[in-house]
Formats: sequence, structure tokens, C-alpha cells
Amino acid sequence: MEVGGPLPLLHSLWDRLFQLATRREVVISSIVGICGLGLFWGTRRLVALNRFETQLLKQHGTHRSSSQNLMFLGESTYIQNLSSFMDIDPYRVRVFYAPHSLVSILPKPIPLIVFIHGLGGRVNQFEPLLKYFGQVADVMAVDLPGCGQSPLTDRRWDLYTTDALVKLVLRVIDEKCPNRNVILVGHSLGTLIAGRLALNLRDRCVAVVLLCAKAGISEEEKKGIQLISRLPEFVFNIFRKRDRMYGFNLQPIDGSGGIKSHSVRRMVGPNVSEDIRIQQLVWNLQSQTPTILRMLWGAKPMTREEWKDVVAPTLVIAGEEVCSANTVWLTSQDKVCPPTDGERIRTWLSASNTPDMFIVPYAGHAIMIEAPEIVCDVMNDFLVQLEPHLSHAWQLSYSATDKWSLKNEEKVRALPYKSNYQWKNVKNVSELIGTSPLRAMKAITPVIHDSL
Repeated sequence: MEVGGPLPLLHSLWDRLFQLATRREVVISSIVGICGLGLFWGTRRLVALNRFETQLLKQHGTHRSSSQNLMFLGESTYIQNLSSFMDIDPYRVRVFYAPHSLVSILPKPIPLIVFIHGLGGRVNQFEPLLKYFGQVADVMAVDLPGCGQSPLTDRRWDLYTTDALVKLVLRVIDEKCPNRNVILVGHSLGTLIAGRLALNLRDRCVAVVLLCAKAGISEEEKKGIQLISRLPEFVFNIFRKRDRMYGFNLQPIDGSGGIKSHSVRRMVGPNVSEDIRIQQLVWNLQSQTPTILRMLWGAKPMTREEWKDVVAPTLVIAGEEVCSANTVWLTSQDKVCPPTDGERIRTWLSASNTPDMFIVPYAGHAIMIEAPEIVCDVMNDFLVQLEPHLSHAWQLSYSATDKWSLKNEEKVRALPYKSNYQWKNVKNVSELIGTSPLRAMKAITPVIHDSL
């Protein structure tokens, strides 16, 4: 006995339609249906991502990170108050310059430390380093054209080649601080600019620090750059949006709105805080597509012979992530500029006093915001050996005026340059904490309570 109802009728109707339709029509309709579902699903994710990114950019400048070591998502007053614009035809660039507070007291001129960001970067990325070295030297950083607060005033492609940007930064240095000796600090694409600047400055360049350096561009990378540089900007924007929608292996991101996407994970390690991820996403959103395309097209790595001609001692620092997965320790290197690139450059250098490459553990490509304390400490040890007047101890002798400053000076003077994080003749109160360079220490305070 047949069971009545609509279901058997629908089955028979479907069988009849299937018999009348050709295989081609079935295939086409199936593809259209799948594409429609994919478009519907992708549109929902795109709308959700756009809503999150819009809200994030609205908060930009008002939202403060909960991390004590992270700067504001918006520009801090430190960056704003010490920044100004310079018109260097045909560019208009924002320049951060912080003169050293003891410049009128110290008997010897201190080298100017210049920080140069990479592709899509900005002055803010160096804020922890600027604050640290601003205590012992004049510090400067430049938002390259179309980056950060510097406007994109001219779209001619030849104005964004590495050689053109080298000339621009050199003019900024000479106009802002003429005839000064310089220490160059470059990150990523900025290392290409720093290296060529060192060749131009020659003896005026005291030292070079390369953070996550790029040794060269492979043939596959060159073909990719040539391809994307020919794409219309709206097409490249689609790829950038897709990059913020998915994680590795095209796995969709969760509802966090892109902070775990490939766009962010390419720059920072998997173990960083959510604050740093949000900060990196904000910087990614603020990067302008025309600038990215032009700087990629004009990127020109230095050759082995050119690096060999750099006479200034050079420190190379790279990032290496170490994470645990199912109790198995894995090592994941900086994906943009792996440590192998830095090691190649290190072997090409011929200047004396050039140390071995230093690898920052638990860090990706953005080592300045992931591990600023380690980067500052390693740079400081390197620079003080070359220029002892950058030492806090030497400068403290000109600024110490009270009992407690003088007592601190006595201890700091005993600190060897290769300190391994301890004072000479002062017994440590603890061993190193885990794998970090930190240890417990006694604190000196001028406040003595009556109860003691």
C-alpha cells in the first residue's frame, strides 16, 4: 500500500525533471547553486568583517590598550608632540624628532639615531625603541611617503623606488641635523634603505642595525611582484580583504574580525596578546594600496658586493617563534624575512666589530612591538661598545646631582658592557626567570619609612 502525502509526489516530480534535463544542464545548475551558496556565505563573512573593521577604526585614537607595554592604538602624545611635516619636493613627509635632554650638557656630540620602517609601516612601530634610546641620544623616524601620516602627494612610480627613498631620507637627515654622525636602524624593507644610506654616509655612519632584514628577492617573488603591480588597485584590494578574512590554508577566521587572519599572523607570532594583534590589524588597515604596490615594484635589495662595502659595524636581529603543539616543541621562523636572510647578510659583511646575528625567541616579523625589551637591550650592548658615550653610566655623571643619583651612578659604572644582565660585584638575588633575560632584583628607594 502506497503511503500518501506530498513527499512521494515531490520525488516523482524530481525524477521527471531529471529525465528531461541533460547532463550538461544538471552540471551547470549544480555549479551555479554551489557558487550562489558560496557567494551568500562569503558575503555574510565580508559584511561581518567590514562591520568589525569600521568599528575598530572609529575607536582608533580613543581606545587604549590594556597592556602596560603597548602604546595607544591611536598615536600617543609622545609621537604627536614631537612630530612635524617637512616639504621636500615632491614629497611631504611627517618626521619625528626628539632631541636629547642633555644635549647642552654633554661635552661630546652624540650620534643621531635614525629609525626607518618597512613596507606599510609607520613611526609608531618604533615607539618603545624611540623612548628607550631617546634617553641617551637624539632620535629620528620618518613616515615614508604614503605611509603613516605622510600623504601620497605624487603617484609616479619612480618616486617610490628604494634609491628614491634613500635620497629622501638622506635629505631629511641633512636638513634636520646637518653634518651629524648617524646610527641607522631599519626594519624589513627599511633595511634596504638603511644599507644604501650607510654606503652614502660612509664615515658619518657609526653603526647599522638591521631588524628582520631581507637578503634578496627570488625569481618567483619577482614574478609575483610584476603581476600584482599590473593589477588595478581595486583588484589588489580584493586580495587584501580576502587576506583578512582567512587564516592559513584558507581556513575561515572566527568572529574576532581578522585578528587571527593571515594578514595579522604573517606579522606577529601565535603567542602574542590580543592587544598586539589589534594594533597590527589597525596598521594593516591604514596601509594604502597605491603605496604598497609602488614600494614593492621599486624594491631593490643590496648585492653581496654592496653589503661588503658597508664600512660601519652592523648588527643583524631576526625573529623566531617557538610554540608548543600537543607537547611537541615547534620552531616557526619569521615568515616575511626569515632568519636565514639575516644570516646571509651577516656573512657578507666585512666591517670590524660586527657581532653574530641575534635571534629573538618567541617573536615573528614585528619584533619591535613583540619583544621591545630584548631588542633594546641587544641594541644597547652593541652600540655602547662602539660609542661609549651612549652609555647611561657616562651620561649619568653629567646629570647626577643628588645622593641617590650618585649612588646609582656608582653601581651603573660597575656594569660591564657584556653584562649578561647582571652588575659586576653585585650578587644577583635570583637566577634568570625561565628562558627570559629577566631576574628578580633589589630596588633602591629614597623613601625610608620610620618603621624600618
